[in-house]
Amino acid sequence: MSTEASRKLHPWRQGSLVEPSHALAKGWVNSSEDGALLFVATHDCDLQTTAEGAQFVELIECTKLQTGKMSGKHVSGQHARILHIEQEIDGENHAISMDQTKKIVIKKEDLLDHAPKLILSDQNLRTFGRWLASRYSRSALPDSFEQRLKSARTIPPDKIDNKHVDKVKKDRKLSNALLSVITELGNPIEGIYLTLAGNESVELKPEQPYSLGLAVVAYSKKGQSAEQQISEATKLADKIKALFDHSVWDDSVGSITVKSCVPTTERDFSLYQAKRTIRWNYDYLSVNDAAE
Repeated sequence: MSTEASRKLHPWRQGSLVEPSHALAKGWVNSSEDGALLFVATHDCDLQTTAEGAQFVELIECTKLQTGKMSGKHVSGQHARILHIEQEIDGENHAISMDQTKKIVIKKEDLLDHAPKLILSDQNLRTFGRWLASRYSRSALPDSFEQRLKSARTIPPDKIDNKHVDKVKKDRKLSNALLSVITELGNPIEGIYLTLAGNESVELKPEQPYSLGLAVVAYSKKGQSAEQQISEATKLADKIKALFDHSVWDDSVGSITVKSCVPTTERDFSLYQAKRTIRWNYDYLSVNDAAE
């Protein structure tokens, strides 16, 4: 690729939105995909280099969501496959769903004569980059820990006195219940971070319970007080703690004890704490696609 071509490519960055009419003309999307958007997933360095081995660009296909359809378990890059963000396009805010399994590869030269329609906002760009990397860098939890989440049964705290409590428990998996409350209350949450009392990579025997510590971290949003942020985190933290407290565990698989579930904010959650905890990606909870 020539130096001139490299200068032409300069406007393109990771997180750039391809002009929809250009994507349609190139055949990267088809006319039946109403609302389909293509964002550049390739890293800035690979976009700008003239190296012979970097002549292709990876695009990720996205779709617009209906108003109010952003899911708490898919915001903030907390789910390794699906990401929901809100981005301004043509003067209007749009909820967008991205899926890491829906990528296409194009020739870099096909972008040279076109400018991006826009580039993601700074906050969305940070989330987007971290989310792309999480596909490969997220921490793996022990199989025995994940199996305990999927085998346990639970009940919402408001149904404890229900005369059908035993049936409700039998029909409600803990992993699905956790996904439900995160979906409902997770939009203001930056992430959930966990520790397993030094057993993050250890496969425990069924008779050995995992001791779980959780931190529910709320976004520090402009115009929102610390009290409001803590309130949002507390709602989710209390629900999560209650689900674990009212769980029935499969003795052949083992149990999990929640020692703490602390609500906090980004401002109060230190880098020291982040380095010593695991960011909980919710795909660990997903038993199958239906649960996602």
